[in-house]
Amino acid sequence: MAFPVVSSVARKVFGTRNERLVKRYLNIVDRVSALEAETRQLDDQALRAKTDEFKQQVAACQAEWSVFQLQCRLNAKDLPASSGCGKWF
Repeated sequence: MAFPVVSSVARKVFGTRNERLVKRYLNIVDRVSALEAETRQLDDQALRAKTDEFKQQVAACQAEWSVFQLQCRLNAKDLPASSGCGKWF
């Protein structure tokens, strides 16, 4: 009987899952909207340069991720099977 009360209190304190997701998405929308004015001022050449910059950032992140995955695979071989990590690699 105490669970509905605890659940109700938790929803009031933390909000529902949907409310938390909407709040998170609205924060992202605000951050993107803040960049809009700056991006609108870019001419075609500056926009192309910005695109190249983003591509370099993505490539760097992909390289870091590949190194991270490799390290995880190497470390997973040393972990006991009961750790659960080995099943991913």
